[in-house]
Amino acid sequence: MSDVAKKGKAFSMDGAPRTVIIWGIAVSVCAALLIVLVPAVADWAAIGATSQGQEARVAIELVVRVLREVAGPIGAALIGAALVMGFIQGRAKMEPR
Repeated sequence: MSDVAKKGKAFSMDGAPRTVIIWGIAVSVCAALLIVLVPAVADWAAIGATSQGQEARVAIELVVRVLREVAGPIGAALIGAALVMGFIQGRAKMEPR
């Protein structure tokens, strides 16, 4: 039997890594949908046609900009953290105690 077969898996997505990667994907997808859909819905609903609407539109755009700058990188960081956790978890299972 080869050495590779004896070593086992060096990567494991059981438990916490699976949860973290699901959250990372969900946050990234939600951020992308909000970035794309909120301005389109605001245009469709004619938000900004009046002076009060202008104030609401500015507030909506501010929230979308904050989400654009924060949620996308957080989702990517969660995905990366899940991959690192999976590698560490797989290595911990392989090493004798």
